[in-house]
Amino acid sequence: MIRPLALDGSGSSGSSASGYVPYAVREGLYKRGWENYLRLLTEYWQPYLDGRVTFDDAIAHMVSAL
Repeated sequence: MIRPLALDGSGSSGSSASGYVPYAVREGLYKRGWENYLRLLTEYWQPYLDGRVTFDDAIAHMVSAL
């Protein structure tokens, strides 16, 4: 099962029943200058994870947005 991107460390979308918290959330990277990357991931990568766009399209949009 693919989980949504974690927006915070609350556990609702950032951790599973195993207690896993993604590194970037756990270490607060999205709160220390990486906010734009989280926006890109949420806007362009999450649709790929959801199966709504192709890998190639997701990557192309992310690279273009950088």
